[in-house]
Amino acid sequence: MNRMEARILDELRTIVGDHGLISSPEELHTYECDGLTNFRVMPRAVLLPNSTEQVQAIVRVCHRERMPFVARGSGTGLSGGALRLRMGLSSAWRG
Repeated sequence: MNRMEARILDELRTIVGDHGLISSPEELHTYECDGLTNFRVMPRAVLLPNSTEQVQAIVRVCHRERMPFVARGSGTGLSGGALRLRMGLSSAWRG
């Protein structure tokens, strides 16, 4: 992880708290696809916001940093709708 990535992840952790950021490879495998398991893309991190304000703050950071962002529901879809772009972020609502 480079310094810029570390800075961004620290900023995102500030937004969602320690338990609201998933960035370890072991935990990220759960979020690499939805019910359509033929296509897998590992996200750089997964955020678990629990308020509209947190979602807004996350999207602002992604926009500023030009980072891809995919909102994820339960991940049970079969359309590939929860697929991430390489090195992008994913967010699963926890509120």
